[in-house]
Amino acid sequence: MSAVIVSYKSQKLEIPITPTDRLGDIASRCAECTGVPVERMKLLSSGDSPAQKRKRSDEAKTSGGGDFFGSLQRAFGSVARMLEGDFGTANESLDAERSQNPHTEGRVNVLGMDDVRGSYIWMKDMNASLQHYGIKTGSRIMMLGDAAAMPKAPVTVPTAVSAPTSALEKIEEIALKSTTATTPLVNEYLDSVSKYTSKDTPKSERATAKKMQDSHSRASEILLQDLLKIDGVNIPEGDDEARSRRRAVVKMMNTQLDRLDAAREAVKAFETASNTQANAGSGDVADNSKM
Repeated sequence: MSAVIVSYKSQKLEIPITPTDRLGDIASRCAECTGVPVERMKLLSSGDSPAQKRKRSDEAKTSGGGDFFGSLQRAFGSVARMLEGDFGTANESLDAERSQNPHTEGRVNVLGMDDVRGSYIWMKDMNASLQHYGIKTGSRIMMLGDAAAMPKAPVTVPTAVSAPTSALEKIEEIALKSTTATTPLVNEYLDSVSKYTSKDTPKSERATAKKMQDSHSRASEILLQDLLKIDGVNIPEGDDEARSRRRAVVKMMNTQLDRLDAAREAVKAFETASNTQANAGSGDVADNSKM
């Protein structure tokens, strides 16, 4: 009977083959023997396919063999990650290897494994004929995979709060988040401006100009971002309630921005007046010194 030898973990499986088989037929028989679903299975064939052997032979004559040791080191890391079950990272490493050496064709070099040595081809096309990958009686195939997916932490989805679906609900959600986030910031800035511009506030207790600017910028940026979000809500034609609510929320946000800007102008006016007074005072001192 014609068969191939499949190495899976510590097992060596004799998988029967026929001349008309496809790679998917071998995968299905391996799944029956190991319990590993085909979609979680990786099959690697020992040696090159006939077409790849000819291709590599031609390339070796023209390029002198290429960077063998560099490819070996990169590929060994890829297979090690595949054996640990990290197929996604291994695939990325193999893709990087192909980009640096486009003639690897998914080739994996493996050393130090029992009965698994030399050059291996990662066989991806389940519809390909066995001849395509050079598989025949006695060929050795390495199988990677696990019978069950890695357990994932349970995801807790709150049932009491559902995501907004209608345009009006989306607008209300944005308005609520904006009010919660910006109202304390706006009030804090206005309070600091009131203290900053008051003649009764000692200079040592006044906030610095940088702190004042930072407070204004933080609140303004959040409000501007929320205006963009609410402008992006798609309101169906005829939904007058949602459209009216959006206008009201936009007006509310613009009012907050106006309050911030008015306070900032008050700070500028106060600083200008203070500087003018200071300059005038220094001029009087200079005049008195001349008398």
